Amino acid sequence: MKIFLNLSRPALVNLATALETGRLSPPFSISNVANYIPAALNQDIVDELNRLNVIGVHSEHIAYTLRLLAEERSVSQAKFILKI
Repeated sequence: MKIFLNLSRPALVNLATALETGRLSPPFSISNVANYIPAALNQDIVDELNRLNVIGVHSEHIAYTLRLLAEERSVSQAKFILKI
């Protein structure tokens, strides 16, 4: 799951939204995720999404986790800015 840490906050939100709305669903492929994440990460993200799917993690749960990560990143950045 570390690969998701390489995504920007907007990319995390876009990917989560695609999963929640059904625009992105298993089996995941590079052509499916290309509209939501940077091209350099396509294969690694696809591999991780498919791995999560195989072990029984539903798209809704993945989306929730991605949104949680995006929110945590937003809060952390806000705290950093306040310290400056």
